[in-house]
Amino acid sequence: MSDNEFLDDDHPFLGDGDADAIDEAYMVWLMWMTNENVGRRYPMPQHNIGLRGDQYIQGVLNGNPRTCIEMFRMEVTAFEYICQVLWETLIMEPTERTELEKSLAIFCLIVGHGQGQRVVADRFQHSTETINRHVKTVTRALHELGRSVIRPTHTVGVHPYIASNRHNYSWFQNCLGAMNDTMISVAAPARLGNAYRNRHGRIAQNVLCVCDFDMKFTYVYTGWEGTAHDARIFMDALSRPDNQFTWSAPGYYYLVDATFPCIEMFMPPYPRERYHQSDSYNEDGFWGYKDYFNYRHSSLRNVIEHTFSLLKRRFRILYAMPPYRPNMATEIESGETSHVVDMSSESAQAMGTMRDAIALPMWAHRFGQ
Repeated sequence: MSDNEFLDDDHPFLGDGDADAIDEAYMVWLMWMTNENVGRRYPMPQHNIGLRGDQYIQGVLNGNPRTCIEMFRMEVTAFEYICQVLWETLIMEPTERTELEKSLAIFCLIVGHGQGQRVVADRFQHSTETINRHVKTVTRALHELGRSVIRPTHTVGVHPYIASNRHNYSWFQNCLGAMNDTMISVAAPARLGNAYRNRHGRIAQNVLCVCDFDMKFTYVYTGWEGTAHDARIFMDALSRPDNQFTWSAPGYYYLVDATFPCIEMFMPPYPRERYHQSDSYNEDGFWGYKDYFNYRHSSLRNVIEHTFSLLKRRFRILYAMPPYRPNMATEIESGETSHVVDMSSESAQAMGTMRDAIALPMWAHRFGQ
């Protein structure tokens, strides 16, 4: 018998007096319970609104394709492909497939939008400890996967991008790509705050990268503090074997800016000359072969600047790191060097000769003669 039936005034076994007595007793009991529970706090689930995590993920993956790009910063096919690769290679623990998708979705939301873990925890209805565990799992897995993904894909011959452009072919036919550094926002320990604070006042690390003309990164070297000079990171990346820098065949080279040394395999622009990336110049507006070479050099090397820009716009955490715990920062430890970088005058002269061999005929044929 339910409480409503028991308290019903029209119940056939209760008179009016009995019903009034029961109502009175119920009110006394209610007042006593209220008095007993004054000041007592009952636990309430914090995350108890919205869709569950797996429901939200399936809604994104099976809904409008644009939603996946905006939320996870990649297409549905790319998201499913990464899940499949991580699953088949067993880089991640062999958990349920839905757990794998959830981990990757949480990671993509955080790095794609620079969100704090509390915001993502509310979205997926999990604790921050659970969110942190998912992010660490995917970070370690992608770090291992990056060892086989981030590598040179074009090491010999003329790159199709060079061959298809009359301004680049046949002058830069041995160019493999471009090298440069970029500042990535980090959370650094307080004791290292000054070392990681760059000239723009941001806490960041200086990351050295190489990319090809397909805008694919072929080498990434992370961990150096924001105040580290480009040349110092460059020398450390090339001299330490643990960094696994891939050396190209003789005659091939990367384009670098003026902060890098002029040595074999690395071609900087001519010093003390204009270095511009604007397309507003016409063929009659150059001062000589060095100025013209620097213009073509900057136009071609600009591929890495475009790559950095697209990467940071897609993954906002690279530009604005949320205030996570500072133990995420990596400290570079000095170690033994086994590869000796040739910084001799002979090496610089050889690269200077190669640069002149490109600049002089390119200047002579600037009108297509």
